[in-house]
Amino acid sequence: MEQQLTRAIVEELYSSANEKVLEIRGDSPTSHFALLRLTCRNKEEFVEWFHNHQSMTGVTFRVKNVRPFKGITIVYKAEFRCQHNTYPDSHKSRNYKPSKQHTGCESTMKVTIKSSVEGRRIPR
Repeated sequence: MEQQLTRAIVEELYSSANEKVLEIRGDSPTSHFALLRLTCRNKEEFVEWFHNHQSMTGVTFRVKNVRPFKGITIVYKAEFRCQHNTYPDSHKSRNYKPSKQHTGCESTMKVTIKSSVEGRRIPR
């Protein structure tokens, strides 16, 4: 019952026309894994969706890693983390005190944008 309620809440969260929920795992709306398929074809479309998603969920993400892409299948690949999961500088001082902003939020997002079949054709 709880899993069905969670799925309904998460599907409502991602109920936009350009989002399709493929998989949901987790036991609460605040702690879940969702695999989405978006209709974004390039980085600019993703950035627009990303800003809308941040304003809708109230979670602000920071770039954790941007991977270089080679070849013709991957257009953009990046990882994001919540801004409230700061990297503490414990190795710099003995009197380690974490930032007040650090809450240990584990919210992350991995993005891979693949080119469409039309975009992969090589002109001859």
